[in-house]
Amino acid sequence: MQAWVQISEGSETVAAIFKTSDGKLLYGGKVLAKHGCWSLLKGGLVANFTSSAHIIFKSNNTGVEIWADNVSLQSFTKEQWRSHQDKSIDKVRKQKVRFHITYANKTAMEGGVISIKQIKSVFPFGCGMNHYILTNSDYQDWFASRFKFTTFTNEMKWYSTEKIEGVENYTIPNAMVKFCEKNGKLIHWDVMNENLHFRFYEDNLGNNAFAEYYRTAHLLDPRAIMFPN
Repeated sequence: MQAWVQISEGSETVAAIFKTSDGKLLYGGKVLAKHGCWSLLKGGLVANFTSSAHIIFKSNNTGVEIWADNVSLQSFTKEQWRSHQDKSIDKVRKQKVRFHITYANKTAMEGGVISIKQIKSVFPFGCGMNHYILTNSDYQDWFASRFKFTTFTNEMKWYSTEKIEGVENYTIPNAMVKFCEKNGKLIHWDVMNENLHFRFYEDNLGNNAFAEYYRTAHLLDPRAIMFPN
């Protein structure tokens, strides 16, 4: 589905929700909508039911009006989805490689037949990882054999490492880091993650809070490339 949305004032996240005839609410996508301009909301869902449904545009701020225009729905089968994915893979993830095969005396070999076996993928294909991987060997084997990149879902967040104020516990995230290092290496460091609260850190910890975070992270691991999310 897609729709152009705008709100009456400020900026707010607007979500598209499908409400079925039996009252179920199915999330269909979201966008940061603003006053004075239209924002494109694109999303979708897997419909494993047969029912009529209403599309609701919702924001946590009940004081603003939400305007929607050019709302459209397009159904597609799993086969159509796969075809679209294959086209995207051909366009984005593939490129031509030219081989020049010669004899030891540098003369070109004509009519030769070569075979190629892929050893590993360079494409940055990744997935989130949670703490269950520490105690589940099947999860470990499945994950390590498929993904080149990962990030921890919640295990490095404040409420996970300091459940009791003043008592820090990094046992779980440290073990997860060791698992990653065992199967590769840490090359990037998401120092500031999901900074959604405007000046929360600056107002509570000082205007140089970000700089201090990056300085400390760099001292801990100078080789890692640091970035905000």
